[in-house]
Amino acid sequence: MMGNVFEGQVINTYLRDNKKNGMTLGHGARAGILSAIHVFGCVFGQNGQYGVEMVNGCYDAAFHGCYFLLNGKHGLVALNGCTLLSNCGFENNHEAAPGFDKGGAGIYLQNFGTLVGCTAYSMFNQKRLIDAYVVSQLVLIGCAGSGDARAKAAGLARLDGEKKKARATIVSSQGAVEYANGFEGLEISGKDGGLLPPVGRPPRPPAAQERRADIGRRRHGDGRRVGVLPAERIYARTAGPGKRWWRKLWSPVERPPEFPTGSFRTFR
Repeated sequence: MMGNVFEGQVINTYLRDNKKNGMTLGHGARAGILSAIHVFGCVFGQNGQYGVEMVNGCYDAAFHGCYFLLNGKHGLVALNGCTLLSNCGFENNHEAAPGFDKGGAGIYLQNFGTLVGCTAYSMFNQKRLIDAYVVSQLVLIGCAGSGDARAKAAGLARLDGEKKKARATIVSSQGAVEYANGFEGLEISGKDGGLLPPVGRPPRPPAAQERRADIGRRRHGDGRRVGVLPAERIYARTAGPGKRWWRKLWSPVERPPEFPTGSFRTFR
């Protein structure tokens, strides 16, 4: 699909056993923009070159629940980025490589991309889920890369990019991540890992307990309570930028309390 192709879907299609690519997407060589293409539940397998190649600067395509396997080279090549890959699998690509050391990733991507729940598995020449050169932003959420047999060293990603402006964020994903040329990403992982501390529930400070009790005793003149709001709404209402979110309700020297169970009485 090349040129002025937009706002379309490809559904449950098998693109296999082609001498070159299973599918090629791109802007027209002279005119025409490809955009808003969604591919659902398709299989790109056993093609001589790539499962999918995105060329001529196109990027606005999304793949949902697709499978890329046993292609001669990469399962997906996106030379200017890819809007979204969701729940896609990459298995045993780089069939044409002479061995694991000469193989590569399931995906080769430049510029930007978002991957959610994508997996890579290899027993032969596929080395990882993705090789990427990041120019703007790359996000991986819940992705995994692994291998067995001669590909037991297969991992998740190898990342390079623009040091000053590029960003890479990897959340709750599994598999080894390699960085090249001094580029670094943010990895937020599972238990005892990552850079963000777990959200704790410290005891409620006495001052906050007294304030809650005092507000709870307040009533209208006819005896009705002032009002009841869910704790989450109170919490959000008092939120502010950065680390100052709790100073509107509690003393600056106190740690923020846990969410109260049930409802929290206060003025509307």
